[in-house]
Amino acid sequence: MTRCLIDIEAGRHDLGGIRWCWLAFGSEGCLEQTLANDQDNGLIFETTEGVADDALRQRLLPFVRNANAALDACGFPLCKGDIMAGNPRWCLSLGEWRSQFSSWVQDSKPEALLNATIFFDLRALHGSENLVEALRGHLFELVRRNDRFLRLMAQQALDIRPPLGLLRDFVVQNDGNHAGTLDLKRRGSRLFVDAARVIGLAAAVTQANTEQRLRHGGARLNMTAAETDAMIEAFQFIQHLRLLGTEGVEPNRVDPDGLNEVDRRILKESFRQARKLQSRLAPALLRADVSVAATLDEWAGAYGIENASRHNAVADALVTAQLFQIVMARALLRGITTCGELISMERSLERLEGRLL
Repeated sequence: MTRCLIDIEAGRHDLGGIRWCWLAFGSEGCLEQTLANDQDNGLIFETTEGVADDALRQRLLPFVRNANAALDACGFPLCKGDIMAGNPRWCLSLGEWRSQFSSWVQDSKPEALLNATIFFDLRALHGSENLVEALRGHLFELVRRNDRFLRLMAQQALDIRPPLGLLRDFVVQNDGNHAGTLDLKRRGSRLFVDAARVIGLAAAVTQANTEQRLRHGGARLNMTAAETDAMIEAFQFIQHLRLLGTEGVEPNRVDPDGLNEVDRRILKESFRQARKLQSRLAPALLRADVSVAATLDEWAGAYGIENASRHNAVADALVTAQLFQIVMARALLRGITTCGELISMERSLERLEGRLL
């Protein structure tokens, strides 16, 4: 339907001589949108010799703005963040998109990483797809030459943990309007999507779909086909629950006590699969060539952690906390789930080292 609407609107405007392609970003770019999603799109066009990019953009903007409005009228809401082709910021030539992607990969600020999580999940929806393939190839080359960016993306993918408790099945929100519920998007499907994005970028997987990124990039983490299948099925089950909840007052939320026993068990196992995926991601992509006796600055630099105010107690504590998250993610791979178990292992290693010395 989207292609039909774009075709209709394109036919109402003089676009002769311009090669362009409609881009889908975010969940739509991954083919994983739900009924609650709004528009996330853009436009890429080819530069014409002797014609300024802005002149071509001015010819295209009336068309793409009408297309955005038509999609809205058909039930695809306008993006609240204005990530749409009708915004001149996201109606760019191939060269302009390349420059924009380069700036995000070279920048370590949170806004750049946030943009990467949206715009790097891209798909050619309609038009000259070779423009998108050229842009994707540029992105893969940028990532290949910038290990620090990949580490930052991996670190971001590990920032949110599955809502599993040590003493009870689920860790639900315990106050406010959402008390007793789980956010299936933020603490469920997003864990798979974020981890798969890093894997896909590292392995240069051309598909933006989470399933395809895991299937084609899983070998980089030494994942077997059976392990990959289990993770994909876990992701699909969480997506299924999200779709069932889209008609409710609170989309993406579920009360685990309201599920039947079978669904509760499958949901719990799905979160375990998310935790397993994160534990595989950490040691594979968050590696650093530093000695155990390295300084805080050396450890932070190795993992791409920025410390804007060195030797400030609060800033140093924040860096230390981020490093600790990485340590715990690595520990999960060995089956270590608590600080006590980690300390016990450290002491055992110290005793062993003492005997060897």
